[in-house]
Amino acid sequence: MTLPAPFRAALWAALALGASLAGPLLGEPAEGETELVFTPRTFDFGSVRAGTLVRARFEVVNGSEAPVRILGVHGTCGCVRATASSSYLEPGAKGTIDATVITEGRSGPQKLRIRVRTDEGPRGGARLTLRGDLKVALRPRPPRVILGAVAPGSEHVAEIRVEKLEPVGDVAIAPRGDGVAAEKLEEDGSGLTLRVTVKVPWTRARQGTGVRLGGRESATWIPVAWQVLPPFELSAREIEIRGGKGEITAKPRWPGVTLARIDMRGLPIIATRDGDRITLALEGSALDVPSGARIELVPEPATLGSVSIPLYVRPE
Repeated sequence: MTLPAPFRAALWAALALGASLAGPLLGEPAEGETELVFTPRTFDFGSVRAGTLVRARFEVVNGSEAPVRILGVHGTCGCVRATASSSYLEPGAKGTIDATVITEGRSGPQKLRIRVRTDEGPRGGARLTLRGDLKVALRPRPPRVILGAVAPGSEHVAEIRVEKLEPVGDVAIAPRGDGVAAEKLEEDGSGLTLRVTVKVPWTRARQGTGVRLGGRESATWIPVAWQVLPPFELSAREIEIRGGKGEITAKPRWPGVTLARIDMRGLPIIATRDGDRITLALEGSALDVPSGARIELVPEPATLGSVSIPLYVRPE
């Protein structure tokens, strides 16, 4: 029997309402609901000098009548590292969540989070908070040098004004990372002007690339970052072989980059090149190519890293 349209609409609405109420009626925990008791929930580390390693400890007690497993502890910012003293708490058992905050390169009021996941349900767990104020003696404007996607071998120059918020003597400059140089153009009691020059190497920017200013009591960090895109512009993200043949084009993205070789990873496929075009021919059966097969395009210079391309063989 087919119900009239108005009755079908009413039935679906009732089912949707029931589904939305099922969680609360069946006792599913709301977001952040947990039987774990944390002391404190918010850790205030006060006012500290930027660059100081801040440590915090949250005590945790299982206040339920059943064991609780801690599935994970993660900072919502890369500057926060957190671990649990135990991943399994019996009823009444105690433990700790220990956290460290890397404050170098940050300044001003801070409000950072730690997410604690438990096995109490999809919404079980808690959010802990770290807050405080980071004081700096030197304040750069802009606070960082972000180049975006750039060509290897290209050169970029940025000028940065650094304010002295406190009395500071002569400011030392220490560039870090391949291709990064810095010099002072001028300096007085109110601040200094800095010229940062980046000659982009044939690699991506590594973590910790930038310029360090000042000494032990007045250190300030200016990050420098860039992105080197993959060395080839591909006509497709994957290669499909039909009727025993497939094709893709791989055009070098940057001047001076060439395709050194194609690594077939032992697959029963022959690759031939005609300029930027790569033609693939299957030798044998499609069953000889495993699921998840990939080939590698290896550039010159090799420091740019090879490009991996998924390959699929479609039997006719």
